[in-house]
Amino acid sequence: MAEMQWSLFVLILMSQASFFTCRHYEYHFVKQKKTWTEAQKYCRDKYTDLAKVLDMTDMERLCDSAQNQDEAWIGLNSPRSESGGHFRVWQWSLPGLEYHEDKKNWLENEPNDKDKPENCVTLRNSEWLDFKCNHEHFFICFDETKKSNNKFHLMKIKKTWLQAQNYCRKNHTDLVSGHQQLEEVKSELKGELETETDWWIGLFRDSWRWSDGSNVSFRFWDPQNYGPLLSDNSDNRCAMTMWQKRGKWGTDKCVTKKHFICYEGEYFWVESLFYFISSSLCQRPHAKLQGQNRNKNSLYNFSCISPAQRHAG
Repeated sequence: MAEMQWSLFVLILMSQASFFTCRHYEYHFVKQKKTWTEAQKYCRDKYTDLAKVLDMTDMERLCDSAQNQDEAWIGLNSPRSESGGHFRVWQWSLPGLEYHEDKKNWLENEPNDKDKPENCVTLRNSEWLDFKCNHEHFFICFDETKKSNNKFHLMKIKKTWLQAQNYCRKNHTDLVSGHQQLEEVKSELKGELETETDWWIGLFRDSWRWSDGSNVSFRFWDPQNYGPLLSDNSDNRCAMTMWQKRGKWGTDKCVTKKHFICYEGEYFWVESLFYFISSSLCQRPHAKLQGQNRNKNSLYNFSCISPAQRHAG
């Protein structure tokens, strides 16, 4: 009887499952100026590696670690292949989702990279097409909080892909991302999606990789800077966070000397049943960490300012 009651309890809890992130790491701002490669070596010698950024919670922590309003290297770079080119990988804008090749839904003869590079994707009649990211299209936002009782929002205003992503993150959660969300859009909004109209979704590809090898798709590029998505031949192959751009990311030549940010520790995703269960999984004696539910919309409605500015406000 007791075993049956426990099984029922677990089944009830599983219906409430969601993802949490255990953050067993800290950021360290380094005042010395070094090239990206020198900074990488310093971080690996003294800490764990150059900073990686999982989501907007990390961006806020990154900003809190900064001790000036200058640019600083982070652990993202775009390495060249042996042939001299870049190997691009499809990813979803919403953190925590992985692109699966067996769940693709490309229109026939897509992606064709016709106007190379075509690194951003639209939805047309439930099928995918690749476009240059500076084209302007309508777009679809995803909102996990369902503030207006709507999970998906068709935005009939034309924006570039980065502008659309920025809008969705500021006003909702993100661009619609992942196979499951797109299936729901197809089911719930099919009658509202205009025929032969292109809608930006959260699928993109790039050649940017994290120094520690993490498979993290989160990006925070400055919407005014399309270099990382428009050019595969740029010499600016290392990423920095720009305090004067409220924390947005930009790129520069890797040999340029800048301040930099290291991280120390580790993180992992936990698919938890309830927050208190996730929190108990995250807890470690004497560890400084955050257990954060990624479903909170407030994580995206954020702009990077210094701790002094934040407290003064």
